[in-house]
Amino acid sequence: QVLLTTLREVSTIGSDHSPSPPEMKEQENFFRVWGGISGCQHLLPLLIECEVTREEIARLTSRSVAELFQLPGKGEISVGNDADFSLVEMNAAETVTAESLHYRHGHSPYVGRKLRARVVRTFLRGETVFQDGLFAARTSGRFVRPRVGFSAA
Repeated sequence: QVLLTTLREVSTIGSDHSPSPPEMKEQENFFRVWGGISGCQHLLPLLIECEVTREEIARLTSRSVAELFQLPGKGEISVGNDADFSLVEMNAAETVTAESLHYRHGHSPYVGRKLRARVVRTFLRGETVFQDGLFAARTSGRFVRPRVGFSAA
């Protein structure tokens, strides 16, 4: 309940992806360690693990982001919008391993953690870009510009 109350005060949630070789993370001087973690692969399963509702996940990771940055055609599934979404298996009972990571450098703070959900398929503008652990051979991403007059201030 505390988490859900706190989430109402949060406008967006994103995931960090800060790729670096392990030797850049394993230094004696903390201030020389490469910052950030490889975390984008497990954002949805971790939110589900924390019992964040589907509605809140959609708001925090999509709708609010599209509104904040005024991204046309993004933020919700509706006629005329891009069909960007993921299908999640809710009873996966999967343990994160270094071998299951899709990162160049196979380390993550989530290695060893058991998750009950996993992304099985991801669509970008209605086309499959990830399915059952494999990425599409060709991606079709494109730069999305905020509407005219957008100001982050």
